[in-house]
Amino acid sequence: MKGLEGLSRPEYILREEVELVRKNFTVGVLAGYNICAMICTAVVYWFDNSLAIFNWLSVVLLTSSLISFIQYAMHKKSAQPLLVAKAQVISLLAIGLLWTYLHYAYIDHANDMLVFVIVVVTVGIMCGGAFMQSSYLPAYLAFLFSIAIPITLIYVNAENPIYKAFGLCQIIYTIVLMVCAINLEATIYESIRLKFENRALIEKLQTAVNDTQQANNAKSVFLASASHDLRQPVHALSLFLAALRKTELSEDQDFLLEKVEAATTSAQDMLASLLDYSKLDAGVIEAIPTDFKLQDLFSKLEGEYASVAAEKNLYFRCRESTAIVLADRKLLELVIRNLVSNAIRYTNKGGLLLASRQRGNSVEIEIWDTGIGIDAVEKEQIFNDFYQIDNSERDGEKGFGLGLAIVKKLIATMGVELTMASHPGRGTVFKVSVPLSINPVLINTERKKPAGLSLDFYGAHILVIDDNISILDAMDSLLAPYGCNCILVTNESDAIEALNTLDSPLDLIITDYRLKEGKTGGDAINSIRHQQKHHTPAIIITGDTSPERLRKALAQDALLLHKPLNSGDLLDAIEQTLSPL
Repeated sequence: MKGLEGLSRPEYILREEVELVRKNFTVGVLAGYNICAMICTAVVYWFDNSLAIFNWLSVVLLTSSLISFIQYAMHKKSAQPLLVAKAQVISLLAIGLLWTYLHYAYIDHANDMLVFVIVVVTVGIMCGGAFMQSSYLPAYLAFLFSIAIPITLIYVNAENPIYKAFGLCQIIYTIVLMVCAINLEATIYESIRLKFENRALIEKLQTAVNDTQQANNAKSVFLASASHDLRQPVHALSLFLAALRKTELSEDQDFLLEKVEAATTSAQDMLASLLDYSKLDAGVIEAIPTDFKLQDLFSKLEGEYASVAAEKNLYFRCRESTAIVLADRKLLELVIRNLVSNAIRYTNKGGLLLASRQRGNSVEIEIWDTGIGIDAVEKEQIFNDFYQIDNSERDGEKGFGLGLAIVKKLIATMGVELTMASHPGRGTVFKVSVPLSINPVLINTERKKPAGLSLDFYGAHILVIDDNISILDAMDSLLAPYGCNCILVTNESDAIEALNTLDSPLDLIITDYRLKEGKTGGDAINSIRHQQKHHTPAIIITGDTSPERLRKALAQDALLLHKPLNSGDLLDAIEQTLSPL
């Protein structure tokens, strides 16, 4: 039989075989063999009344003890398997020959009952050895033949015909035991071989899992670095475009600006997908279920996507819902947004339907489309990262293929159920099952802006820290028209120095997360608050998607925003921070 290493008996299998013999040796020899020797000694003494039998018992006990000591010593020193195997063959050969002494010495005894007891015990020892020593077949055969051959010759040559018959039966019995031992050894051999094969497969699997994890980590690092570097210029571009929009433009300039804004928005959307994916990978998103009217979310999405669908000559209908659900509204909205956006992208005629259906204590939110459908083979793949149907050329205008991957992670984060059914060429339906609210009457706890609050930051002292000069210029262009006093610096030390000359208290800190000299926006905020002896409100803006950095940024007592940032969202964040409720 060939082993894993191409050998008839590979060393690692031999090691396992002789180790099994060693483990069984204690039970088989010390417990079984020696106890049988003591029983036979007592029986012989009972019938023969001779002390000579005790000399034989002493030799048996001394020999078995010596062999046990040698086995233990070789095991402790991790002796070579082949050397251990040879020692076991010699040991069992010696033990077998010692046992034949009883037959040789007492076959001519006048009492047949004594011979019968010796024969029965011998037969039991030979059979028991087959189960305890067959893992290494040569060891057992040495034990078997050292007993079987001598006693067969002894009984065949005896004058008593009954003894002769026993001698002949002993030949058959020996052959049967040998065949059983061979079969048992083959089974043990195969079991050991499979154990090592499985162990090798597990090691390969573990290596593959580790490689996959490393690749996944490398992907996360790449996404974090690439998206951060891309966000910086797009963020600055967005702020400059917002400032440019406030100036007087000619008709041609206004047309070109609309095109540039559209291209910038497309880039922002794709980077936002990367951000959503990275935040989910980082584990920094936590679902916070609240009660809300599902129709409010439907109306919002219908208002936003009806025009998008109309541009492709598609209808977008939203069926009225009276359900009040218990879910994280922002995460659920992101799930439905991705599904609706994906449906519009892959629907060329007909349209979409957004509806809900109550199922017991839950509500199924359904997104139907009449699009191209999904083949059975692709139903699982569409939730994989960067997988897109019908976009083998990787057209950037069709996105990154992260929409459904984000949906899958969001569903897992929220702990809700997502199902899908599709017919190629006829359309697809996605169903998101969320629990119903246990409150029959919804209390609106949404935060509202006080009446009369406007975007007027006149006189506010706002510190902006960013090591990118373009972004500092863009922030100044955006905020200056609102009457605020912007203090623009590139690092923490310049910020502290600038604040030392400031007569009035600082109202707000806006800082990038990554700063020079290995510093972070969190470090700068802590230093400034300590220097000001005041818990100054702060906003951290980051283009970083590294899981570790996202967690550190969220740990700061500051509002966390992500690049590229829409100017309106930034102004809303400033208004919210300067005017806390």
